Amino acid sequence: MKKGAILGWNGRLISGAALALLASVLLAFLLMFGWPNRAPAIDDPRACPGSNVNLGEATTHFGITIPSDATDVRFTSDVHPMFGEYSLVLGFHVTPEGLRTFLHDTGLPSPSASFDPTLDVWDASCGLTPGSSGRLVYTRDQTPSPGTYQRAAAIDMSNRANPYVLVAARDL
Repeated sequence: MKKGAILGWNGRLISGAALALLASVLLAFLLMFGWPNRAPAIDDPRACPGSNVNLGEATTHFGITIPSDATDVRFTSDVHPMFGEYSLVLGFHVTPEGLRTFLHDTGLPSPSASFDPTLDVWDASCGLTPGSSGRLVYTRDQTPSPGTYQRAAAIDMSNRANPYVLVAARDL
């Protein structure tokens, strides 16, 4: 037997270089087209089509607390089957007190109109995008969180009694 080779189909020798090439092609295919056995969609009327992680699991993963007075909750979630990376886009209406509770419990700083969160994972297909009311304020993690994820929120303050909160989070 040649050094650096293993037995392949029909007892033929396959070199390490040929195996590395085959593995690279397979990995490229999986990265381009996704893992064939993606988790099934979850059964939650608040979930956007294709969401495959339940809301409790996703919010726990990202350290997000939904206020008890939140209404009109909608979300889209995903966990990559090969790499295990989570993503979440979550929208809800809340009272001013609920907004303060959300920011405090989630650990996000006070929102500001002076910056855009630049976390481009809003899901327009499900209506989960920041509004264009001109009354938007933003907040985001100042540095990546200890769990190596990034979170950002756009808050539409056009109705101060019932602001709309849109949160996006993803693993880095």
